[in-house]
Amino acid sequence: MSFIIVLNSSNNYLSTPDRTVIQYLINFDVLPISKYIMTCSFISSATDNSPFLDYPSRSMLNIEIGGLPSVNYVAGSRSEAQITQLVGVAHQEAQPTDLGRSQGILTCSPYDNPPMYLPYRPSSNILTVRTFNADGITPFERGGFFNYIIRLYFTPID
Repeated sequence: MSFIIVLNSSNNYLSTPDRTVIQYLINFDVLPISKYIMTCSFISSATDNSPFLDYPSRSMLNIEIGGLPSVNYVAGSRSEAQITQLVGVAHQEAQPTDLGRSQGILTCSPYDNPPMYLPYRPSSNILTVRTFNADGITPFERGGFFNYIIRLYFTPID
């Protein structure tokens, strides 16, 4: 059995004015105590004339979620390997409209990024989502409000 938690940027606990950092209150007690494999999906709101359609440097979005177990992805098997809260990368897509223009969205499916191993059920009731440009350092600012939906898929493992 898997569990899905949906994070909607429009329904948040707290956010920065530029909405590059958004916090959510989550009750993880609904998940059984277990180790988990977690994947995610992401879709942003579509807008005409999206600024990122014209900028290759903004063609990807890095999604970081604080509040998950600190060992959620390890780059390698050695103990000094890097540990990160990065849960995935979304890519841009141009969606055609009825008027022949394109709307820009950022998206990823659960299969676009590697699954993450969580050694235990998240214990923090606050998840903090940070969005970054492709460089992984510069906060992603789309101009105006940036709305999205993230789905976190939790699959218990033994």
